[in-house]
Amino acid sequence: MRRTSRLAGAAPQGRRELTRGSDDDYIAASLESLWGVHRWIHEHHRGPARSRGFGMNRLLPLASLALPLTGGCIEGPEGEPGEPGEPGEPGDPGEPGEPGEPGEPGEPGEPGEPGVDAGPHDLAVPSFTPATIDSVDVDGGEVEVTFTIDGYDRDDVDVEITLARWVPEEDTWLNMLMRPRARDTGAEVIRAGNLRLQGDDAVTGGEDGTFTTKIKSPTADYGGPGPVDFSGGVVWRRDGEDSAAHYCGDDADYCEFVQSILDRIADLGSGWDPDGTYRVGVTSRDIGIARFNAIADFAGDGTLLPSRTADHMTESSCSSCHGERIELGVHGNQRHDPAVCVSCHNEFTFDAASSAAEPDGWAAIDAQSMIHRLHMGIDGYSVDGRDYSDVRFPDWTFGRGVGPKNCVSCHQEDAPADEAAWNVVTFEACTTCHIGDTLEEAMPHLPDDHPSNPDCGQCHTPSSDSFIPSADEIHGVSERLGALARADDYQVHIAEVSGAVAGQEPEVVWQVVDSAGTAYDFSEITAEDFHVGIGWGHGDDWINDGVPSRATGARGDPWPLDTADVDTVFSGDQAITTLPALPPEAAAGRNGYVAIYPDGPGIVHDEVETRPNTAVATITLGADVAQDPENDRRPIVSAENCQSCHTTIERHGTVAGDDIAGCVVCHNAGSLSRDDSAMQGSVDFMYLLHAVHSLGDGKREFFERRRGFDEGGYGYVTHANSSLDCQSCHVGDSYRTPIDPAHRLGIIADDAKAAFEAGTGVNSPQASTCYSCHETGIDSEIDSSLKAHMSVLGGHMFGEESHESLLERHEACEFCHD
Repeated sequence: MRRTSRLAGAAPQGRRELTRGSDDDYIAASLESLWGVHRWIHEHHRGPARSRGFGMNRLLPLASLALPLTGGCIEGPEGEPGEPGEPGEPGDPGEPGEPGEPGEPGEPGEPGEPGVDAGPHDLAVPSFTPATIDSVDVDGGEVEVTFTIDGYDRDDVDVEITLARWVPEEDTWLNMLMRPRARDTGAEVIRAGNLRLQGDDAVTGGEDGTFTTKIKSPTADYGGPGPVDFSGGVVWRRDGEDSAAHYCGDDADYCEFVQSILDRIADLGSGWDPDGTYRVGVTSRDIGIARFNAIADFAGDGTLLPSRTADHMTESSCSSCHGERIELGVHGNQRHDPAVCVSCHNEFTFDAASSAAEPDGWAAIDAQSMIHRLHMGIDGYSVDGRDYSDVRFPDWTFGRGVGPKNCVSCHQEDAPADEAAWNVVTFEACTTCHIGDTLEEAMPHLPDDHPSNPDCGQCHTPSSDSFIPSADEIHGVSERLGALARADDYQVHIAEVSGAVAGQEPEVVWQVVDSAGTAYDFSEITAEDFHVGIGWGHGDDWINDGVPSRATGARGDPWPLDTADVDTVFSGDQAITTLPALPPEAAAGRNGYVAIYPDGPGIVHDEVETRPNTAVATITLGADVAQDPENDRRPIVSAENCQSCHTTIERHGTVAGDDIAGCVVCHNAGSLSRDDSAMQGSVDFMYLLHAVHSLGDGKREFFERRRGFDEGGYGYVTHANSSLDCQSCHVGDSYRTPIDPAHRLGIIADDAKAAFEAGTGVNSPQASTCYSCHETGIDSEIDSSLKAHMSVLGGHMFGEESHESLLERHEACEFCHD
């Protein structure tokens, strides 16, 4: 279309004006016009023109259209329109227009099918599909398995099968399928094997998700193709792989070492024992269709047996930290049941990448050694070439950064400590964490006269009659967990609140009660160094505006800031605390709270110091509250979810074990870090937790308020689950968008303290929530672009708003991110 317009005045139907200048200009313009006609004919009428005799020799008469131009214009007869030209190149996009006002929300749609979504994010692996092994049939040395996958509606399935034998004298499993494994980085070693049954003839059945298959090999491995014969005991993948010469060559000492392992396997795994205990595992190969683990223990005659409890941990042991999906990033995320893991990860399987071709040079990857060591975060520890040095155990029973000292964080048995398997002291178990080839190397703190006998259990018996400590006593597990349990026995109860409004001196009546609600008499206990404070906000969120900053410049604390201004009188089973008059910002009708938390020993009872949990009661400023004002702040995350990884939430000398609101009384939407922070910004609870946990999951590059980038910040944090699994922390659907600004206030922008004190400096809530994870923390250009992107549809990320102004704003992120 654009090309045809160039011929206006040259093609018969148009007109062209030329302003007469010099003769040269006139001739040049005329020739340009003539050349334009020539080119137009060739481009648009080459074929049809020639068929009508319209060739190059017909161009000369057209010159008359150009020669008689004398500064005026020549009108010609209007011709037929030419053929449309080829479209031109697209132009540059224009500037985006102003976003329109968000429309009214539509009618809710029908509920969708349940999936694996976590709000706007997709998790890497699906949830587990329940599956069971229905029966095991043993025919000579062949083993047939029937299993059912719940809700499975296909007539084919790809699976992996493992088979192991329980060796009671060694307290371990022995895999019945063995093979060598080599890596370029290490020695060829012995490794447990499995069978992959894929394709149309792998399994039979499929009706109602039930399938049957014999344990068989589709190739020449393990005596196949066809069913594997276990009548002789352990089966090797190929002939000769059970010979020491296969691994050690001519090194006699090395061969002797390898032969000792092969002899144990041959001896403990010989024959098929009808009275023995075996374990079969069937796991999914295509987790995009269904992700399942089916496990069964059975006698050698095929009789199903109750699952063994001697494995010392269960699926819930792992899921408490790693989430319900247990996404471990190994073995294709197909295996999630520890009962499957120990079928292969036992005393007879080794890591080729970490092993050396020398006596005692093979690196064990039995479950005990591997799990203990990788959770320790031992420098240089790796499995199959993957470095686990940076793993940090999240349990806080003994404080942050102590490591896996709390055995029951994983060993979740109901038995008392004296009867628990983890409480048995053995050289093998202890030296998985206390690294060393000898007792002296592993535990250099032991006295010089300590015997070197590795049979530790001879002396360290888990008995109350023994004066030599058990593992529980050495670690102090029961003692510490008992102290945390006592904290739950002393609950602070807020009985009455009056005068909580601007200009008045609030009075708070509170008690210390036991789990049955009975109040303790203060003549029987001592209550010292308790902090009683009041705060407020907008809607259901808090900002504590009007409360002065600390001496460090940090802000966000409740009123009063100085505990010396609090006057408490103890009388019988009640404590009455009077606070100084509230500032003007504590206006009647605002949402508020009263918080009581220990700022010292807390409670001293029978000469035992205990810090009770922080108590928070939500109130309405100006309304006297009597009897039982306790009610939850809007539930966002639960203490139970936090404790599933951390065991306790004890920080800053307080315990928020029952109520996350105890953290938010200071870490709220009106909080800021210190003036001397590496970057002064919000220490709001949402922002802190998202930033720290996304670091551990690799979603963010750096986060720290107090220290600079060179000092590492929170780079030591690792995430046991996925920061995309919102429900691992959140309650219900509290993580979903859109966000109601009356429930989740915006937070103060980075380096915006002066702006905030002048009345602005606040970023909008929904954009701030997304930014808390997606900020890089080190690249200001990327972070600025991210803020600009979030500000397109109603977000505000440049500190130009106030908490009040944002209450009436709507962020339309879901217009694109639905």
